[in-house]
Amino acid sequence: MATLDNLVPPRANLGGAAFTLTCVGSGFAEGDIIAFNNSDEPTIFVSPQQLTTQVKAFMATVAGDFPVMVKAASGDTAAVSFSFLPVDASNGSLLLQQLTNVLTADGTKEALRQASDDQIRTIRR
Repeated sequence: MATLDNLVPPRANLGGAAFTLTCVGSGFAEGDIIAFNNSDEPTIFVSPQQLTTQVKAFMATVAGDFPVMVKAASGDTAAVSFSFLPVDASNGSLLLQQLTNVLTADGTKEALRQASDDQIRTIRR
């Protein structure tokens, strides 16, 4: 029977960029699926001890703990909590932070960040 011991990373900042989540445990097999907050996600079998999936920036809109489990042929694992941490809103809105994480690296991201910083300075005056 498959077991899920921990997640790498176990937490991330709300509104951050997409990242790879690794499920660490034992008894994993090809075809097992990671369920993130009760949603089946595309899963890559790495080994009987590791599975991975991509966590996208939009998968959570509020800070808190979210269940992660593995749906395995040998039986579903117990859930392990993944935490999205609150964002320090003093540097702009969560929406702007999320937008800057999904824009391309062609300079648009930096231009938007600069415009956001300029707006914040104007508001604080």
